[in-house]
Amino acid sequence: MRTLIIDTDIGVDDAFALAYAARTQRRLGITTVFGNVAVGQAVKNARLFCQKMAIETEAYRGCSRPLTQRPSTPATLHGEDGLGDAFDNKFSEFNIWKDPHAADQVLKSALKVVVIPLDVTHQVLVTGDEVQRLNQPVLSAICRPYLAYSLAKEGFVGMAVDADAVRSHFFQTLTLPAHSNQ
Repeated sequence: MRTLIIDTDIGVDDAFALAYAARTQRRLGITTVFGNVAVGQAVKNARLFCQKMAIETEAYRGCSRPLTQRPSTPATLHGEDGLGDAFDNKFSEFNIWKDPHAADQVLKSALKVVVIPLDVTHQVLVTGDEVQRLNQPVLSAICRPYLAYSLAKEGFVGMAVDADAVRSHFFQTLTLPAHSNQ
C-alpha cells in the first residue's frame, strides 16, 4: 500500500477516484486546485465529500490559478458547484489545457510520473446501471448531471472516471472492454 497526496479539482470523476483510493491506499492529504471550480469551492467540495463518505483525510487549499497564464472560466460538466454538470476541446486534455505550465513542470520533474491519457479512461466507462448497483447514495447523487450530459452529448448513459487511472497505476492493470483495439 502506497501513501498518496491527492491533488484534485474534485469533479465527479475525481470523487470516484478518491472513494476508490480511500479504500485501497493511505492518504497523506488532499490538495485542491482550480479547474472544474474555483479553488475555494474545490476545497469545500473535497471536505464535504470526505465527510459524507467517511474518508478521514485532511483537504488543503492549493493553487488558485495557472502558474503563468490567465485563469479561464471554470468548467460546468461537473455542475456549477463542481460535484454534479462541459469541457469540450478536441485538442487538449482538460487539466493540461487549464495549466500547461504546471503539467510541464510535473512531466519534466524527477518524479516517477505515470500518465494515463483521457482517451484511455474513455475506454473504461462506468454506466448508469453500474452506478446504481454501487448502492452508494453520495456517488449516485453527484453523478446524475454527468450521466445526463453524456446521454445528451454522447448518446449513452456512462462516464469516464479517474478511479480507473488510480487502479491501473497501483495494480499495473487496466481492463479495457472487449471491443477496444488496445
